[in-house]
Amino acid sequence: MTDALTEKRIAQVTTVDIGKTSGIWRYGSIDQSPAVFESRLRNGLVVTVDRVANTLFLCTDAGNFLALGYLSGRITYHAPGAEAPKNSCLRVRFDDDSTLSVVISLWGLIRALRAEDRAAFVAKWYGHAIEPNSEQCTWEGFRDAVDQVDDPKLSAKKFLHAFEPGYYLSGLDSGYAIEILHRARIHPKRALVSLTRAEQKACYASADRVMDEGIRSGGRVSEVDLYGRPGNFLPHVCSLRVGQPCLECGTPITKFSFEGGSCYACTTCQPLVLR
Repeated sequence: MTDALTEKRIAQVTTVDIGKTSGIWRYGSIDQSPAVFESRLRNGLVVTVDRVANTLFLCTDAGNFLALGYLSGRITYHAPGAEAPKNSCLRVRFDDDSTLSVVISLWGLIRALRAEDRAAFVAKWYGHAIEPNSEQCTWEGFRDAVDQVDDPKLSAKKFLHAFEPGYYLSGLDSGYAIEILHRARIHPKRALVSLTRAEQKACYASADRVMDEGIRSGGRVSEVDLYGRPGNFLPHVCSLRVGQPCLECGTPITKFSFEGGSCYACTTCQPLVLR
C-alpha cells in the first residue's frame, strides 16, 4: 500500500449509506454517513500508510485517516481505468483514476477519522495493541493476562482473538487463533482457566510461530493481497483440511460449530477432556 498509494490525491470517496440499507452493515462495519467520508478524506493527499494490529490507516496531508480493519473480505487496488467491483462497500478514487475498493463478506471496521480520534479508536478496539511477533509481546505479559482471567467460561480461543479490546493479543482472527491452538495441542473449547502453565507457554510460543509463518507466506491461501494474489500459507486445521489426516498423528481433522462460527481440530492431538 505504501508503494501503491502514497502521494496520490483522493478525488472521490463512495461508501454504502448505512441509513438506507440493512444486513451486515448493521454490525457496525460502517457507522458513518457518506458525507463524513467525503468531508474528511476528499482532496486529501495520502502521505503515509501504517497499521495497528489488523487495522490499516491511510493518513492524508490534512491529518485525517481512513481506517480499514477487522475485515472479512478484501481490499484491492485497481489501476487507472479499471473498474472496481459493484458490490464494494467503499471505493476511493484517486486523481489519476486509479481506485482502492473494499468488499466485505461478513464484517469489517471502516471509519474516516480525524487525527484526534485515532488514539481513542485504537484504545477501544485494541487496548494496548499487543501484537504477536512484536517487542511488546512477552511471555510474562501473556502469562499475567491469563492469570487475570477469572471467568470459568472464557475459552482459550476467545482469549486469543476477542474484539473490543481483547485480553492480550491484538489483531488475530478466529482462523489464526484456531491454528495457534492446534499447534499448541489445545482444544478451542478448553476453558482458559483449565490450561496448565506448560500449555500457556505452548500457546504463547505457537502464536509467535504461526504468525511468523503466515506473514512470511504472504497470508493464507484463502486470502489475497492488494492486487488479488493469494497467499501461500495453508493452516494445518481449516476448511480445506477437513477429513484429511492430521499432520502430527494422522487422525482426520474435524469441523464443529463454536462461538458463532466454524472451528477445526484434531481430536487426538487436542483432546477436549483432559486425560
